[in-house]
Amino acid sequence: MLIDVYSRVSAESLDYSKIDEHIIISICTHKNLPAKLNIGSTTKSILRLYFADADTKYNLAQGLDLFTKEHAIQILNFIIENKDVKKLIIHCDAGISRSPAIAAAISKILYNDDNIYFKVYKPNMHVYRIILNTYRDYVL
Repeated sequence: MLIDVYSRVSAESLDYSKIDEHIIISICTHKNLPAKLNIGSTTKSILRLYFADADTKYNLAQGLDLFTKEHAIQILNFIIENKDVKKLIIHCDAGISRSPAIAAAISKILYNDDNIYFKVYKPNMHVYRIILNTYRDYVL
């Protein structure tokens, strides 16, 4: 599975009908502000998640959610359900921390190689660790 990481602005400007069959993980901070994605017939499925770009509850502004094991389970199930799709598009607001963390964790699980995401981006380590720990607990 090829994994592409985008910012929200870039993801909203894509013409998904021109992209081969794909799935999307859309990450936004606020539920009342979902990304407006111009999906096409080649978009097989979208998983929309809402959580803040924070590592601990102490980093959170009032009313925002922290990434949880339940989010990780949703991501893992989404990947399993769509395992035959060749392309995964992940976006978050800035495309620097949350989406690269998810991309790195999925790449680590599928290919045992997450290096590119740590060279190019600054993955949110809270998100990354929870996904990998949940996978370990989920699979074993």
